[in-house]
Amino acid sequence: MIRKVAARAGFDSAEAANCSDVVTLTTYDDFEGATLDLSLGEEVGTAVLQQFAKQDFRAPIIILSGANAEVARKAHDFGESLDLTMLDAVSKPVNL
Repeated sequence: MIRKVAARAGFDSAEAANCSDVVTLTTYDDFEGATLDLSLGEEVGTAVLQQFAKQDFRAPIIILSGANAEVARKAHDFGESLDLTMLDAVSKPVNL
């Protein structure tokens, strides 16, 4: 759904199924922003945040998650502690 909204707004989008995909995509492409689900297959979204920090990812990041608000807030705060540009978390389901 996020990809459809991005396309309607005139943005190209990419989807990563796991942390390895994130590494590949962010190594070879520049992004204007990222949405991150905290549940990423068998991995957790905080691993992606750590990878973003290692790659000096500067685009804004939105946590988009079905996790409870406290978990999303902690992930948001963790991203900020890594000096990432974190925007407010959004809870799923999202009505766009």
